[in-house]
Amino acid sequence: MPEISPHPAQRPISAAASLLRRGKYFIPLALFALPFCVYLLTLAPTITWGHGGIDGGDLITAAYTLGIPHPTGYPTYVLLARLFTFLPFGDIAFRVNLMSSFFAAGAVALLYLSALSLLNGRPEGGGKSIVASASAALAFAFSPVFWSQALIAEVYALNAFFAAWLIYLLLKLRGPGARPLRLAALFAFSFGLALGNHLSIILLAPAPPFLFWRAWRSHPHIRGRGGLLKGVAFRLLAFALALGVYLYLPLRAAWWPPVNWGAPYTWPRFCWLVSGQLYRRYLFALPWPYLPGRLSAWARLLGRQFVWWGLPLGLAGLWDLYRRGRDFFFASLSFFLLISAYAIGYDTTDSYIYLIPAFLTFALWVSRGLGIVLSALSTLSRPAVRKALLAVVLFLPLLPLFFNFSALDLSADRAARKYGLEALEVAAPEAVILASADAHTFTLWYFCYVEGRRTDVAVLNACLLQHGWYVENLRHLHPTLELPSDEAISLADFISANLSRRPLYLTDPALPAAPGYTLEQAGPLYRVR
Repeated sequence: MPEISPHPAQRPISAAASLLRRGKYFIPLALFALPFCVYLLTLAPTITWGHGGIDGGDLITAAYTLGIPHPTGYPTYVLLARLFTFLPFGDIAFRVNLMSSFFAAGAVALLYLSALSLLNGRPEGGGKSIVASASAALAFAFSPVFWSQALIAEVYALNAFFAAWLIYLLLKLRGPGARPLRLAALFAFSFGLALGNHLSIILLAPAPPFLFWRAWRSHPHIRGRGGLLKGVAFRLLAFALALGVYLYLPLRAAWWPPVNWGAPYTWPRFCWLVSGQLYRRYLFALPWPYLPGRLSAWARLLGRQFVWWGLPLGLAGLWDLYRRGRDFFFASLSFFLLISAYAIGYDTTDSYIYLIPAFLTFALWVSRGLGIVLSALSTLSRPAVRKALLAVVLFLPLLPLFFNFSALDLSADRAARKYGLEALEVAAPEAVILASADAHTFTLWYFCYVEGRRTDVAVLNACLLQHGWYVENLRHLHPTLELPSDEAISLADFISANLSRRPLYLTDPALPAAPGYTLEQAGPLYRVR
């Protein structure tokens, strides 16, 4: 006679998760591979302006030439992107776009592992934890804002990867057999590297003490004065070593690469670059009358990431954390609220991009909420109802994939490439192109310095002429230009000094050219006459 299970109500979920429990490594690899394949199908094939990817040309050019992109310099990103430029397929822009897909998929896999740890699930058992963790990870993978950044050359997919990795390390501290000193040192090193990618990761800093305090209480051998000092010393050393990535900036600046924002080979210029002083005026600068609208947009955007079904699950998961795991409740909530406040208060139209780590944190809460739902399903007495509801739970993460695919697909986007090629084609020999918009400037830099097209043409950003460091860059990069001053130069003065020497073009007819000159359209450019 076959053995009768003493817990028949739990069998459907266990059966549904049996394949998922077969291997310790299969599920994270699958949760990396599935989003990665979807990202590849929708990846931008070359340089793009899509999904806010205007800065891509600057980042790609800096990576390829080992230069220094716009503040804050992003040395970790530049060095990693440089490695991806050695891939043997696609153009250079495609290879760096691919880097975003790679690290975005890695963030999804790490999110799964973090959720599994949070739910105390193990690959050897606990089908409910595995299903809940995988569902939440896939929901995040195909959320529109995160997905959009997996398709372009930008720092935000890598930032999400670092956030997921750091959260995973924090949760490892809660597990059995944790080695707090080693984990703390690894966390400190990873945190330093993450700061070399995007400074907003500093908002995770209030979270570790909640978890480190628990680990300190759970391991008596490190509670003495010697163990405490040893741990602090290891963490500081690891953090300092990782922050050494910023030495790349002054070392490379002294070699005058074609992209050399801030020319940070002196201490004041280094501080100007890494502090983001150029953009500091936007930080918490949102006018108060606009705050209610921003808060409303934040709530709608959060709901849109998980097609609204995730909101109640996330809140339920957060409440469950408050009741059962307050260390991670306070750690995750502090990170979520700080990131949200930063994004809401940042007075630009694209500040919503900064919310990606907050969405990742919310996905962890969703996994906890799904765990509650799956536990409730196990108690239902009617098998048909249990199976139907389980199918709904498993299908939910795929809804964003279907809803967002066509809107996010950049696989046919060649608008930026078309503009760059047309602009360089119409430019006369030895021309100087004065661009104003970042999209135009960075695209033309990419074609000149990465693809080596029209090396006789000088592409300048007219807005940067007001900075002495940029004028100094131009003296090294284009020594034949007539530069009336070593400090700020007005566009009118530059045109007056160089029009008789070289053909001059503007990318924007609204740029204030010198009085007495006219503009003649030439393709997407405007020649100064």
